[in-house]
Amino acid sequence: MSPYQHISFSELDPACLTEFITGRYHAQVRSLGSILANQLARVREMDSSMKQELQAVSGLFQRLIDDLSSHLRKEEFVLFPYIKQRMSESVQSMPLLNSVLQQMRREHRQYTDTMSQIRKLTNNYTAPDDACIQIRLCLAVLNDFENDLVEHIYLENNILFPKLLQNEDSENSKMVSSDPNT
Repeated sequence: MSPYQHISFSELDPACLTEFITGRYHAQVRSLGSILANQLARVREMDSSMKQELQAVSGLFQRLIDDLSSHLRKEEFVLFPYIKQRMSESVQSMPLLNSVLQQMRREHRQYTDTMSQIRKLTNNYTAPDDACIQIRLCLAVLNDFENDLVEHIYLENNILFPKLLQNEDSENSKMVSSDPNT
């Protein structure tokens, strides 16, 4: 259950939502992702009935963190500043905004697919009876990481991006209706 269930995200303006996403989810991906990647690198070498699975999980997770790092930079240095400017002043519409958002959604799908593979490899993050506390902790934190990632992606795909497109459509229709040549 999300600790943010009392917040109506759909009522936040897109600029505020980007601040929340950056401060909560992007920060979490960076800090927890780095810790988890290091911990997975350690536990994959431990003698366990999950050794093969943990080696695969470690590789998948490291690739996920690398890809997410690039994705977060695109959001923080291109898309989110654009959203903030768009909300505070009349800046020109971003060319190919739909294409940019489609690419972001494709990347989001890849991340959830990777976490789904990890979930399958770990039997829904269930430690075998012979697993040590480090492995159990790693699996529990991986589960939390996935839950946070799902919330993060949901907020962007289902609230932020549609609001942005709605705002763009609204601005474009205002410009068309105020054009004296139409």
